[in-house]
Amino acid sequence: MRRRYASREEWALLRDRQFEVRRVDRNGFHGYVTRLSIGNVTEPLVVPLNGVDHRLADAGFTWLQHVPDTCRHTLTTLLDEQGQVIQWYVDIAAGTGVDERGVPWWDDLFLDVVILPDGSVHLLDEDELDAARESGEITAEEYDAARAEARQVMKAAREGRFSLVDEAKRDLRGPGRNPTRPETAG
Repeated sequence: MRRRYASREEWALLRDRQFEVRRVDRNGFHGYVTRLSIGNVTEPLVVPLNGVDHRLADAGFTWLQHVPDTCRHTLTTLLDEQGQVIQWYVDIAAGTGVDERGVPWWDDLFLDVVILPDGSVHLLDEDELDAARESGEITAEEYDAARAEARQVMKAAREGRFSLVDEAKRDLRGPGRNPTRPETAG
């Protein structure tokens, strides 16, 4: 299992970035919202999905991440330089928290779900999950929990009731479209 940080500090691809985080407690969401504004990159991050290349990180892109207190997943909304949603990326996690600097983290259970703006839902990295189980990096219980959580997320996304996507859309419509600024209402 790998601990991941919302700041993406270890990511050498990013030459220049701005990272913001804030605590959010409102009806429907309790946790942290982060905003990673990407400046310069060493090269664009392009990832294929079902035979189509998707540019996920480049100069001017923004990643908005919701890290709930009690869920076994996080949601990153990837936005292009025009502020249009590229995809919603769900990391399946064993747990979440915040480090001493106030940076949210999650213990990554390898399995991921991608939701595209057209509503299609895709499961990623089953091979990584299987390899982690086979090598003993994760337990049988963690393996089963990851698969169960991914199934629940995918079902909710296909039915249009995945609440973190609703939270992300709400934050993207908010004042100044900067969800890391403090809220006065909730």
